[in-house]
Amino acid sequence: MPSAGRPATGCRTASPRRSASIRAASRSPRPRPPGFEALFAHGTSPLDDDACARLAVQAGLAEKAFRIALEQPATAAALRATIEDAARLGVFGVPTFVLNGELYFGNDRLVLLRHALLQTRASE
Repeated sequence: MPSAGRPATGCRTASPRRSASIRAASRSPRPRPPGFEALFAHGTSPLDDDACARLAVQAGLAEKAFRIALEQPATAAALRATIEDAARLGVFGVPTFVLNGELYFGNDRLVLLRHALLQTRASE
């Protein structure tokens, strides 16, 4: 299921493919923030394998591991699962975050997401 740190999309399959590769290469449950910022703030193309490999290296991953993960069947399976989860939840674009079953779509909703995260943390 997409989460606050896992972007989900049914619109552009390359972004989750790179995201899944980063997770696979790092064995981390979520992508590193530099990738999110590069895609959504700086316009880096998620279709450019070389640009994405540079982001992976900036995030502390080995470039070779990232490129290998990019081509693995498990990466394709993670992409399919992400897209299926997103469709089931009603996600229609990026960036979208899901917290406690509620969708937060768009950069303008990040302040609301932050508030919800702080409330969740305070209630734990």
